[in-house]
Amino acid sequence: MGVVIIPSGATASININNFGRRQTGSWSPSRDMDDTVFGLVLNGTSAQYPITVEVADTQVDLRITGAITEGSKGDMIVDLPVVDMDAYRNLATHVIDGDFVFDGNDQLAESQDSSQYSNEIFYIKGKATINTYYHDLNFSRCVVIAEEGIDIINRYTPSDIDYVSLSRENGTREDVVFQVQNNTGADITLTNITTAWDGSPSAFYEHIRVRIISGTNYGWVWSYPLRAADGQQVSLSPDSVIPAGAIAEIEIENFKRRQTDSGGHNQDIDMDNERFDMTFWDGATPYETMVLRYGEEFESNGETLRFTRLNPYPALITKDGDINGEDSDEVSDCDINGIIYSLNGKVTFENLRLDGVIVANEIEFSEDLDLRYRPIYVPYPPPDFIAGMALESWQENQ
Repeated sequence: MGVVIIPSGATASININNFGRRQTGSWSPSRDMDDTVFGLVLNGTSAQYPITVEVADTQVDLRITGAITEGSKGDMIVDLPVVDMDAYRNLATHVIDGDFVFDGNDQLAESQDSSQYSNEIFYIKGKATINTYYHDLNFSRCVVIAEEGIDIINRYTPSDIDYVSLSRENGTREDVVFQVQNNTGADITLTNITTAWDGSPSAFYEHIRVRIISGTNYGWVWSYPLRAADGQQVSLSPDSVIPAGAIAEIEIENFKRRQTDSGGHNQDIDMDNERFDMTFWDGATPYETMVLRYGEEFESNGETLRFTRLNPYPALITKDGDINGEDSDEVSDCDINGIIYSLNGKVTFENLRLDGVIVANEIEFSEDLDLRYRPIYVPYPPPDFIAGMALESWQENQ
């Protein structure tokens, strides 16, 4: 093979011919490459020159209405390749049907009430929500793929069966009385209840009552002969139906020091200052909620998101949905390493510290952006991107 010299200022025409579907074989069906973006690296005697051959009429609309605190006008943003979503679904360590919320309390965290997720590829068939309200969240070497988009939020979100704020009665001592609301949009039949507290003091309860506000009073739905312990699941009789949107009053009665009365006097236990983790079961379906102390409201224990990609894959991926991060107060609240990718959607952030690139149809920032651009993604895109990425320059709106 010879050496091709391109004189300074000259234009070279490059033809790459006869694309086929197989690498070898006497006959290979031809392949239409009209809609494919190509990434090329031209090797000179002392340097490499990566270039991108774009598909006609592709562009990125980038609007930044806040200040750019790092990076400068003229930095590059990345145009639109096509990613093979089926390949990413096949790589996933967890595939979730429907929507899913990452909040540190979910079953995919490394342990309950943990803020840590590591070395995972999550594929969500609905929408993914990453909620930093309850914990600071750290995704270490992870990928989140969601078919219907990704929301990054910091806010209290009602659960399917949600504690009614400030409904817990005061001064009930050995009884715990509170209300929950059915937010599922359908009737729920309570078949079992699990009641958990911090285990100090050691205590056991005797009865559970259920009453639907402006509805059925089921009375005692569970009673001992053997008192129930911390974290024990009990079966209800009769089953209690909470209609869609209705509020149920739950009373857990007669907390005692010991599970049985053997050994003489069994002391009442004051539970007024205990928080409770409740799980309400409709058959095999659990609905979790936290019951606060009297006069207590939910407060955020978290604020920040740290997300590093699982090399060599992108960080956040959606094909047809949007990626929104609109609840962060500072750029330090949302720190992402890797590619943020939405083929057909919009990427919106208030504040973001990004070590990587954004790939989207439309990109908007309303506050600050710290950008450390990673040009290595252009000649060397992640696996299962069908083509290399094209570069687009952008301007900060004045």
